[in-house]
This record gives sequence, structure tokens and C-alpha cells, in this order.
Amino acid sequence: DKILMADGFIELEVEKIKNQKIYSKVIQGGILKERKGINIPLNLDMDTITDKDKDDIKFGLEHSVDYIGLSFVKSAADIDKLRDIIADFKRENENITQTPGIISKIERPEAIKKENLENIIKNSDGIMIARGDLGVELPLEKVPNIQNKIIRYCKRLSKPVIIATQMLYTMTTATRPTRAEVADIYNSILSGADCLMLSDETAIGSHPIKTIETFDKIIREAEKDISKISQQQPINDYQRKDIAHAVADAACQLATVVNAKAIISFTMSGFTALLISKNKPSIDILAITPQESVVKRLALYWGVDAELESGVKDTDEIISTSERVVLRRNMAKNGDTIVITAGIPIPFTGITNLIKVHKIKSE
Repeated sequence: DKILMADGFIELEVEKIKNQKIYSKVIQGGILKERKGINIPLNLDMDTITDKDKDDIKFGLEHSVDYIGLSFVKSAADIDKLRDIIADFKRENENITQTPGIISKIERPEAIKKENLENIIKNSDGIMIARGDLGVELPLEKVPNIQNKIIRYCKRLSKPVIIATQMLYTMTTATRPTRAEVADIYNSILSGADCLMLSDETAIGSHPIKTIETFDKIIREAEKDISKISQQQPINDYQRKDIAHAVADAACQLATVVNAKAIISFTMSGFTALLISKNKPSIDILAITPQESVVKRLALYWGVDAELESGVKDTDEIISTSERVVLRRNMAKNGDTIVITAGIPIPFTGITNLIKVHKIKSE
């Protein structure tokens, strides 16, 4: 059997196992730095959540983390188990009130089986495509197709998706990326990724600030084209199956037709803002919510800025609050048009059923 280290750059071959020790031969050597992963490309029967993980989950809950990343997910049952653990900790400690979102990392062959992948995405609050481990567990040439497949599923199921690993790996040591890395970032954005993630480049890299600046330039250039592509794509039938999807799609279309400067979504959970985000409109998206935890969670959603605002009681206050916030943030000015979505009656919980096209006439 093989043992792979550091995203597969180092390869060992097991020669014998004796007294719980593994003796191996180095097939492909290299420098092994600290905290690098080990992969055994076998279908091992191991728990996804270890006792150490449970301690970390408890620590996270006690410190009100916004998301928990679940590694090596094999099926939706792993996510259900994590939710049960979170619920148990919350019952044991009444001071824990926040329920974090779950980001499932797709990095195992079992996870990409058709019968597992869709259920994993449905049961998660977001997905991370962990290309490093995927490229070790599976043939490298299959990873791009798997990445695009996961992004398509996340679009269809309205889940944010993160692409991670080796986005700008060359810049771990160099001051410039390769052309292939630039193209990878550009194509990842155009295919529908909500977030891109750096790893070694900023964790142990020699040029972390320059890497982030380069990353930012490439992303901004790619996003000049993304809204044009989104506008050319027809609304999918699945998006017409409920009021929330219909409102989100209609808000984006209205904003284009009336040349609106921003879409404002009043939301309790952030769900409508996510649906609007998935349309990738070319204008600002502003989510207004009374929940501080939702403000933090919205940072993961593409193109969404969030504002903490409580005490909105009726439609008149929805309009006045929208005007005040977009003017303060310089998203629009007097005479500009904005599109507002909300749930009526207020508090706007559970359903978004209102769209208003509004021209700002603030004194």
C-alpha cells in the first residue's frame, strides 16, 4: 500500500507493519514540513468526527464561531452526526445560543458518488472543494470535472461553494504566479465559485501580502465578465418552485431593467440574500438584518454586504432604512433607483414575498 504526504508530493510504499509501527520505503522524496497531511488512498472504515474534533467543536461553540468545517465527509450521515453533536452541546450549556453553519469539505471518493454528493450538499450550509486531497485520492485529471460538477450542484441547490488548494501555489516562494494559475482563478470564478481560498501561500509563504494583492487583482478582473455571463443564462425551472427563489430572480431582473444601483434584502436568516447572490448581479447587494450572527455569516456569500439594523416595524421603515443605509454607504444617491425585497408581515421570518422598486428622494 501507498502512503502519500504533503498533497501527494511525497510518496511512501509500505514494506511491513510490526508492533503498531509502519516501515516504509521512500518512492518519491522531498522536504516534509510541519503540519502536513497524510493520505492513505484506501477506503478506511474510520469515524469522520474524532474525540479531538468533539473537543474542538465544543471550543468553537463556546466562542460563537460562525461556521464549522467538516473534513473527510463521506455521506450526509456525517453531517447529521455533527448537527447532533452541536445540539447535544447546546442542551448541556444554556449559554451557547448560536448554531454555526456547516461547511462540508469534499475530498473523499465516497463523497462524489452521485447518491452521496447531492445529499451532502443539501444537508450542508456550504461546500469546500478541497482539491489537494481530491487530487491525491483520485486521478488528477478527474479533478477539474469533479470541481465543475460540484459547482453546478451548488448552484442548483443554492449553496455557497469554496474552491481551495494551490490557487497561487507558485507564490509560496515566487513573486509572480504562473499563467496557468491566473487562468485557473479566472475560470473558477466564471464557473460560479462564491469564494476562493489560499492555503500555503499565506500560511507559510514568503510573500503573503503580495499574494493577496495579486489574488485580488485577478478576481476583480474576472468579475468584470461574470455578470455578463449570468445575464445570458435563462432562469432554471428549479428556481420557480417556491416564492423565495421567484422573488430573488425577479429582483435581479428588475434591477437590470430599471438600471437600479443596488438590491436591498431585508432578511432574518440571510437566505434571500444568498439566492440573490447566486444570480451574480452586476450591482451591489445589501442584506439588512437584526441578527449579528447573520451579518457575520453573510460574509461567505458572493457580492453581499451586510448591515445590522433592528427595530424595523413596517414597510415605511423598510423604505426609509434602505434609503438611509445606501446613502451612507455611497451605494446610491438622490434620484437613483433601488430594488427592495422583504417579508410581510414583519418580522420578516420564513418567507420573502415583497419586491419594491423605489426611487430615492431623501431630503
